Amino acid sequence: MFTYKFPFLKVPYKVELKTQLKIFVPLILGEICFAAMSTVDTVMASLAGTSELSGVALGTALYWPVLMMLIGICTTVIPTVSMLKAQKNLHEIQKILFNTQWTCTLLLL
Repeated sequence: MFTYKFPFLKVPYKVELKTQLKIFVPLILGEICFAAMSTVDTVMASLAGTSELSGVALGTALYWPVLMMLIGICTTVIPTVSMLKAQKNLHEIQKILFNTQWTCTLLLL
């Protein structure tokens, strides 16, 4: 049986894959749900008329980039907080989480 060990992690391949799948499954389910929600919105708006359909398309076009930016901001916080937690730098963790919270809140408005 082949088990590749990452030289920088010293973790067997199967353990790393299992960990990545735990992270991957909720993310892909969220993406599938978002795509399903967009599909249902489009079908419902198309039944109402062309102007409503164009409104839904415009709303989705504006919503999607903002959502991706917020997900990117939240995703970049995780490794930073992990690194600071390993260094036991709780003051910096509080600052980063506070700033991220306010940045995401302002972007949502």
